[in-house]
Amino acid sequence: MRHASKEMEAENKEKEKDKACDGEGKEKGNVLKEDEKKKKEEREMESFLVMVDAIWNYSVLDVESTLRHVCQKVLFDNSVSVEARAKRAEGLYVMGKIFKEKGKSAKEGLSAFKDQFRAQINAQTPQETQSADEEASAAPKEN
Repeated sequence: MRHASKEMEAENKEKEKDKACDGEGKEKGNVLKEDEKKKKEEREMESFLVMVDAIWNYSVLDVESTLRHVCQKVLFDNSVSVEARAKRAEGLYVMGKIFKEKGKSAKEGLSAFKDQFRAQINAQTPQETQSADEEASAAPKEN
């Protein structure tokens, strides 16, 4: 969470810097320079990924808690026979093996998601820039 608050502080400082630049004649209303835009996009991406980390960790805790409660109910249900609980335990064991064989670690899964997200963002950025340029060139020019 400390990392997230540092990111938010950096973002607030950047916004204040942008507001200060509005007062200067040549930068007022203009888009930030390209390298500044890239740095800002990188900071925004990093902030988003920090939020994804937090949401991911919360989801993991929620799933683990739910699974723990389900196992308690399935394995210690006194309304069924001991044999039925033994079969349930075997079923849970088989399911656990399948999930372990097919699944990834939390670190691998989160890393794969981040990589996929970055690839999608990078693929969209040139297209969005190109379509914005096309719209600007298609607009009627004022004389």
